[in-house]
Amino acid sequence: MSRELNRMRKKTIEQLDKAEKQAKDSLESLDCHIEEIQRDTERVAEIAHNAPAVIQNIEKDFKEKTKLEDKDIIFLFICAGLQTCRQFVLPKIFSSQWENSKRLTASEGDKLIEKTVGRVIPKDWHEILFASVPYDATDLVDTFKAKAVLSNAFNIGNVQPGLGGGNHRYLTLGHDPILGWIFGTTNILTGALTKSNFISCYAVEDMKIKDFYPAGTIGMLRDSIAAVQINPILLPTALARQAIHFGSDFFTKQGLPIPFLGSLDPNLVKRFMDRKIKGMVHMDTLNTSISFAMALLINQIIICTHQFFYNEEKDGPERLYDVRTRKILAYSNIMSTSCNTLYVAITKEISKLDVGGMLETIHRLISDRSFVYNIKKDFLSEELYKMMLGEQYSFVEEN
Repeated sequence: MSRELNRMRKKTIEQLDKAEKQAKDSLESLDCHIEEIQRDTERVAEIAHNAPAVIQNIEKDFKEKTKLEDKDIIFLFICAGLQTCRQFVLPKIFSSQWENSKRLTASEGDKLIEKTVGRVIPKDWHEILFASVPYDATDLVDTFKAKAVLSNAFNIGNVQPGLGGGNHRYLTLGHDPILGWIFGTTNILTGALTKSNFISCYAVEDMKIKDFYPAGTIGMLRDSIAAVQINPILLPTALARQAIHFGSDFFTKQGLPIPFLGSLDPNLVKRFMDRKIKGMVHMDTLNTSISFAMALLINQIIICTHQFFYNEEKDGPERLYDVRTRKILAYSNIMSTSCNTLYVAITKEISKLDVGGMLETIHRLISDRSFVYNIKKDFLSEELYKMMLGEQYSFVEEN
């Protein structure tokens, strides 16, 4: 009996010693884990305390990884050179000789639109849509002529609108490529003509200016709203008529003025569109659109070509390489636009101003800035996440 008790006592002591050893090992391991967590916590706290410096270092790393390399500089100058060549070549293409041979007359433009659109529009709509727009009127009725003569005789002020075949495109809001969608449409609804100063508004009857419009431009807008409320179908009809008129004027010899310019500076747009001024290159919405399209095409060619030279091992992540591509476009477009602006400022040849190229440069600066900002934000977030996360704890088993 005593022998059995001694054996059990010995076994119990061995188990207690084993449990004590396991508990001691667990405590030591727990202390190590706590120390590891404490060190990592101190590391994260240090990063948070020095957050501005950490972010600055990450930004430096981003700039270093997205800086232009030798091949990028080559693309930059190629793009800038192509854009500069475009600025000097296009004005020669837009010479008066080319325009006279390639562009349409106003009547030819109307016939072209009538042949294309008129085939798919019902007859009753066809008659509405192809009625003459009131803001094309340049003649005055006899009573309004008499009023003009009388006002001049008494030195009251000239009521003559001063519109003619050569200037009505840029002196009327209906012909503005952007404002025309509002004022041209409302002029069609009310049979009115609004000049580019937004104030002068005239009533038109049988394509002749009859008198001042009651309450001016505000009255015209009010009447157009009232007309649409009575008959809603008039609004899409007037919009369609406005679109057709834009289509017929867009490719004509005089063309459409540059948006807003007729209201901001009538004298400047006159220099662009008046063919009587010698030494001036005709500039209108068509020329500007072609210039913008060519600048955009050159940029797209550079983007595609630059992507062919991407090497993941040398250039790193593709998104950072895309940032370099955007920098090439931004810098080259700024260079070409600056050269063009400087040339115009020195030579005083305002007609050589590359308006379309400027629009593409502005578009590039806005879109590329947003693109680079988003890439940079993602880069900062990922780098901060990696720094805050640190290395995996030794006691964490990977699944």
